Amino acid sequence: MVLIDPYDVGVSAAHFLAQEDTAEHNQVRYVLNGPEDVTGEQITALVEKHISATVGEVRYNDISFVDYIADQQTSESKNVLRSIRYAAIPMWEGKAKADTTSKEVLRLYAPKRTMAEVFEAMVRE
Repeated sequence: MVLIDPYDVGVSAAHFLAQEDTAEHNQVRYVLNGPEDVTGEQITALVEKHISATVGEVRYNDISFVDYIADQQTSESKNVLRSIRYAAIPMWEGKAKADTTSKEVLRLYAPKRTMAEVFEAMVRE
């Protein structure tokens, strides 16, 4: 899977929006991924290192939180919220990789911060 730092998403968007002529990007969809592929095992290892303990049970494909969110009182469509569960499928199938980032994105601003860098910054704050 590929994780991307929200900051990199914003900087990428700013580069697109700051162009003198944005017409070539009108109605175009780009793929934006982080700079490296990571596995659930790597994320678990990073957390274990940080907490100095072993994580007992890990379920890498558990998206039960989506149903929990959809079941809460909200004005949002429950069907739309539940559709979020399908977003993870390309990652699980190995189709969302760092090398699938659109070349137009890489030309303007290649995402830079790795999962480990983002995690370290989050736990420091």
